[in-house]
Amino acid sequence: MERATSNLTPPILRLPNELIAEIAAARLDEAAQHTKESTIILLSHVCQRFRQTLLGTSAFWATFTLDIYEEGSVNISRLFLERSAMREVRLSLEALDLDDAEAKSLLHLIPHATRISWLSIAYASPHTLSKVLAPFEGVAFPRLAHVEFSNEGDWNMDERPPNLFTLDCPNISSLILSSCSHSPPPPHWLNNLTHLEVRENSHLGDGDDTDRIFHDIKDQALVLTHLYFEINSSYEPNGGISSTSLTHMHLKFANEEGGALVDGLALCNTPALTHLTLHETHGDQISLLFNGSEYPDHAFPSLTSLVFISQGTDKCKEDSNIWFTPIASPPLRLFPAISSLTLIGQCFTAKILSGTLGPESAPWPLLRTVTVRPLEGDVDEVYAALQEVVQWKRKRQEPLPAFRLSQNLFARGYWQEAGVDVELLDDREVLDLLKL
Repeated sequence: MERATSNLTPPILRLPNELIAEIAAARLDEAAQHTKESTIILLSHVCQRFRQTLLGTSAFWATFTLDIYEEGSVNISRLFLERSAMREVRLSLEALDLDDAEAKSLLHLIPHATRISWLSIAYASPHTLSKVLAPFEGVAFPRLAHVEFSNEGDWNMDERPPNLFTLDCPNISSLILSSCSHSPPPPHWLNNLTHLEVRENSHLGDGDDTDRIFHDIKDQALVLTHLYFEINSSYEPNGGISSTSLTHMHLKFANEEGGALVDGLALCNTPALTHLTLHETHGDQISLLFNGSEYPDHAFPSLTSLVFISQGTDKCKEDSNIWFTPIASPPLRLFPAISSLTLIGQCFTAKILSGTLGPESAPWPLLRTVTVRPLEGDVDEVYAALQEVVQWKRKRQEPLPAFRLSQNLFARGYWQEAGVDVELLDDREVLDLLKL
């Protein structure tokens, strides 16, 4: 009898090429952008077979960090630029401080400017940033689509804001500004901008440079679809967010006053918005928002997904100045098209659920999914409120939304007994939101 033969190649024979190809693909992932360059070089010295595969995989060398202060980093960057061949390059440039000689060490990047598609610059002062950008004056970056500026130094409002926008890059679609005080971007930086993040020390409507920038962006960024904005101060009447193209918005609030959320959203004019995430909110603020009369009818006519998320704290129960206003009904006048509601780490979650879905509430006909992750001390109360919602909806023969619940709620036996559509909320999804 002949022995059967297999067409499968033993894994050990497939290992180098396929493994290295997978690693190379992973390096294209944004999450892998800060992989240590020294590790990559060590991998290329494992054996001759690994080395040949690595050197033949240009994607593996197309993402790297150039730290001016780190010894040998400039030479390593030269190596990566050479081995990445003609691929587009993702470059993180860390220059917390540098002298004129160190600034000149960046000149080797100029011949590769046409390949750079992703650029992050961390700096410590306006003076430092000016030195970093000086070598690139008049240099074209035709493929540059994503730019990040991050001020890693002390925030100094007395310093003259640096000009962040001297690079010649007409095809920018994504811009992230962290702790940056700056002058308004020129129109050609806004023509193709679809994604904007303004993080930390951002003020909206108090007359400073950031306010003027935001007015320019809301007037000129005509194709903007995604906005992340951190708000550290109260709104003034001349502030606001106005866009007919914006579909996704994430606002992070530092102001814990009850009216901060209401005041912020009252100045939004975003008729195309479909997804809204409100970060670091509290249940008392939600109650004021849902009961609010400050808005025109259908202020968010296209909104389908509404997320309230917070790190979570029980201090609301102990603060006599925090008062939850009973919610009379679902906020259909403000959010007529909502199909998904998410409450993560919110105080008064049980009262919010009872007020919008319970016995005293009006029907919420389009709501299809409710996601809940309560504070640890509120689990029993929220569980009881959800049971009440299920029983009341069935009594009135109204559609019951599907629930996505945290583990401490999902594990309760009631859901299977009652035949309720329940899904376990993935903790990784919550962590990703909290990291934003």
